[in-house]
Amino acid sequence: MKKNYGVMGLSLLFMLTGCNSSGGNTTSATDENISQSASDPETIELDDKGLYDSTTYLKCYGILDELKDSFINRSDLIKASWGYNEYDEYLKLGGRWNKSGRTDRTSENYFVVEYIDGEPVEASDVRGILTKACSKGIERRNYDGNYSDIIRYNASNGNIRADYPILTAVEEETIASSFDDALDYGKILRYAYAAKYSYTIEVGKGPFPYLEDDVAKEIFLIDNEVKEVARVTPDHANTETELHAVAIEVPAVPEKGFKKEIIISYKGSSNLADFVEDAKLGARNFYESTEHTKWLEEAYSFYTKVTKEYPACKSSYDISFQEGKPESDCYNVVITGHSLGAFLAVDVGTRTGIVTRAFSTPSTRVIEHYRTVFANQMRLNNVMTFYRKGDPVTIGPHIENMLEFVPLVDTLNPIGSHSIMPFIEEIFRARYMKTSDTTPLSIEITPNAMQGSGLTKRINMWGKPTF
Repeated sequence: MKKNYGVMGLSLLFMLTGCNSSGGNTTSATDENISQSASDPETIELDDKGLYDSTTYLKCYGILDELKDSFINRSDLIKASWGYNEYDEYLKLGGRWNKSGRTDRTSENYFVVEYIDGEPVEASDVRGILTKACSKGIERRNYDGNYSDIIRYNASNGNIRADYPILTAVEEETIASSFDDALDYGKILRYAYAAKYSYTIEVGKGPFPYLEDDVAKEIFLIDNEVKEVARVTPDHANTETELHAVAIEVPAVPEKGFKKEIIISYKGSSNLADFVEDAKLGARNFYESTEHTKWLEEAYSFYTKVTKEYPACKSSYDISFQEGKPESDCYNVVITGHSLGAFLAVDVGTRTGIVTRAFSTPSTRVIEHYRTVFANQMRLNNVMTFYRKGDPVTIGPHIENMLEFVPLVDTLNPIGSHSIMPFIEEIFRARYMKTSDTTPLSIEITPNAMQGSGLTKRINMWGKPTF
């Protein structure tokens, strides 16, 4: 049996990034300028006129709109502020909290905006007003760079308080009442196949084990082969790392509702060099060092290379990134990876807003400043992680959407629960073939999660799913 250095390395990674359990709105970091600014907005639980249940405030995240071909350190990629109105006052949101019913600590789950600064507001106008208020707040900080064009935001009552999605009343009505048919296992299976294939591009690690698989032939292979459109490996390109990544074209399958896609897949840990990188990235994730970024830089560089040749369609981006993106002469692009590859995939997804579906992802939190460690970081609406219970690599804070499945059958071996092939066989392929009715054990999906690429409808579930 081959040694699995990656599990050992990524186990170290989770220890370095903290030992909180994974969850939908686990706390993390915001920019230090918030804590250096005026005191947090004061929370008011009930408006004097009794028009709405609660008041909260607008926490804003600006994403640097100058990436292009350059690599930006994560602490410089995202900046935070409060939303401001035209009078240079904190924008006050009136409406109501939806209670998740999960725990007292995370009782709020999303906020429905019905009033802004005490005035009723049409649902169709909410997003524009909030984006403008966030742009104003970000601009007030005088950050070095343009952070005011790509905006995400949440509802929050303070710097050290968690922040939560914002919905309009119309959007709330579209939340599905159950998890039935919320996942398209065929599409998720395609991404899992791609994650597995990336391991086989390492010298001596092939061939791809699903070349004769009827399901792979139907939904993943083209002319019974994996159609690579680009790859990067140490023996294939001028790289300074052991990064392995591949871009794959997968076919349209009209009868299944599948469109042609370009899947960018990053390889996980499989050798000693990967193990060393696990430790470096774990340390970097702990103290947000500007060192040990070469793998992240090359992962991002590979993405830019692929998308120059195969530009991503507007629908492949999170809504915050969609302005100016093409709607024709473009490709549906998805980012994926497993283990260390998932860590790289999530980092690229954070930078670009491209839909990301990752497997067995290590902690995604980045601590930027110790004194703001208990404040939320911008949630990754475009990212979804699939993992199995008992997988030690996934332990730690997460700020993306999460789905937990049953552990590897008939064994307590944590390495087995981390491996990608049993995940493919026992969960995704079995569900697609309808030979299993396995469902997620736990779900952490907020209602602003990006739909598509395996998620079929707006979901708001924390904990055990309802069907």
